[in-house]
Amino acid sequence: MKCCKENEYQDRNRMSLTIIADPSLCMFHFCREDLSGLGHEAWDPYIEGELFQYVERFLIAGNVAMNVVSLQELRQCGVCVDYQVIYNQCVGVN
Repeated sequence: MKCCKENEYQDRNRMSLTIIADPSLCMFHFCREDLSGLGHEAWDPYIEGELFQYVERFLIAGNVAMNVVSLQELRQCGVCVDYQVIYNQCVGVN
């Protein structure tokens, strides 16, 4: 079995997705189809200033991510803001 450096392992398991946040309502929406809910209409609440923590909790609870690495603003359209979520995906989960 070939060993790899820790950062090489992390890079192979690092993934990204996009979310939309509406700060005026403190709600966020996953743009990824399997996380966007019935009819792609699911919006989840968060507490102001804690969007990162809420996104991370959701992805960990759904066995999508081991952890979230970063939340980076991509663009703003009206009151909504698009973010790129970088996370380490769960591996070997049955």
